[in-house]
Amino acid sequence: MRIPIQVLVYPVRQRGSKWEYLLLKRIERREGFWQGVTGGVEQGEELDEAARRELLEETGFTPLKLERIDFSYSFPVADEWRCE
Repeated sequence: MRIPIQVLVYPVRQRGSKWEYLLLKRIERREGFWQGVTGGVEQGEELDEAARRELLEETGFTPLKLERIDFSYSFPVADEWRCE
C-alpha cells in the first residue's frame, strides 16, 4: 500500500570532466514538464529503498551510490489526481 510520501531521485554521472544529469519528460496530459525520477513510498519501506526501487523501475538503472539530501516540501494535489 502506498503512503502519501514521494521520493525524488536525480541520477548523475561524471564522464571525464563533465557531469551528466538524467531528467524524464512527463506525458503531455500532465503538461510535459521535465523532472527527476519520482515515485511513491510503500508501507514499511525506507526512503532509500523507495528511491532505489523507483530508479530501477523507471530507468533500469541501479545506483552505485545513493546520497540522501535531507530536504522535504509539501504541495497541494489537484482534486483530479487524488486517490480516495
